[in-house]
Amino acid sequence: MKYNGLPCPVCGRIMTDDDDIVVCPECATPQHRECWMKTGHCVNEDKHSSGYVWAAPEAQPEAEQSAPPAEEAGAPANVKICHVCGSENPPEALHCGNCGALFDGGQRDPSEPKNCPMCGRPNDGDALHCKYCGAPFLADGAYPQNPYLFGSGIDENEDIGGRKAGEIAYYVQTSAPRYLREFKRFASGKKLSFNWAAFFFAPYWFFYRKMQNIGCIFIAVLLVISGACTTKSVMAASSNVMQVYENYTNGKASAEDMMKAYEEYEKLPANIISNVLVLLVHAAAGLCANYLYAKKAEKGVYEIRKLSQNPEQYRISLFRSGGVSFFWLMASVLLSFACTNALSIVLARFLM
Repeated sequence: MKYNGLPCPVCGRIMTDDDDIVVCPECATPQHRECWMKTGHCVNEDKHSSGYVWAAPEAQPEAEQSAPPAEEAGAPANVKICHVCGSENPPEALHCGNCGALFDGGQRDPSEPKNCPMCGRPNDGDALHCKYCGAPFLADGAYPQNPYLFGSGIDENEDIGGRKAGEIAYYVQTSAPRYLREFKRFASGKKLSFNWAAFFFAPYWFFYRKMQNIGCIFIAVLLVISGACTTKSVMAASSNVMQVYENYTNGKASAEDMMKAYEEYEKLPANIISNVLVLLVHAAAGLCANYLYAKKAEKGVYEIRKLSQNPEQYRISLFRSGGVSFFWLMASVLLSFACTNALSIVLARFLM
């Protein structure tokens, strides 16, 4: 990135090659990372709705007085400077080799479809965000920084367990910075971590993160616990609760009768044991979720890298193979519901 000598739009200090600079994925405005972290947003956020795209000023007053001519500085006479990132390119280049920006001044025919730089799917030429994955488009199609790490303070080239942080971020996507910090802990030798989402929503969290095999194991374990702890007394107490509830809806039983029947059901030893075992299973899910997900991401990135023939295909494959799945989340809920009902029917036939 060629921002050396330009003032930071937040603090006004001159940016140098040694500074940690971040670039807004919406408008390409450069600024110090610490400035971004303080404000929490792009300094030109109010201009995003109008399609604003940052462009380097043609000249800075101080630079004009102190900078030597291009020939004296050793810069090539015939180069094309990218208007988004400031990188030097060959004069015949049609797009920037660093950030992919088109050399047409940011102008694009609105009727010409454009592919999303994240998922690779086609979108309308005037789209501001990808209609499939939500990735924002800059005016010229450039995407100067990994959006899943933007503002996180994590270097996308940082090594995490033999994989680059940027590659893992493209695979994880949702909440990538949080998971990357956990993955770094695992890479340093620490194995214990707790995932509250997996604890409360096991086994569905595993399906949501596309770990269907592990999710099925947890469903099976919970079904075994339910079946093993269901006795004739439990079935009788359950039937009594249903009967009292039916009488309550018909006005033949009071709320006190409902509470008493339910309390008798909950106090059965088999139910107490079942509840404790289920709690332990959920705790196990919370303890192992992050570690299992780290191993899945590591394996997924490795296999996709082997099969990808170019960087663009690699990035798109990471995006499509990783991330989260609402389809599998809903499928897991339906699967669990169907299995639970089937088990109840079988147990009722043998125990009633």
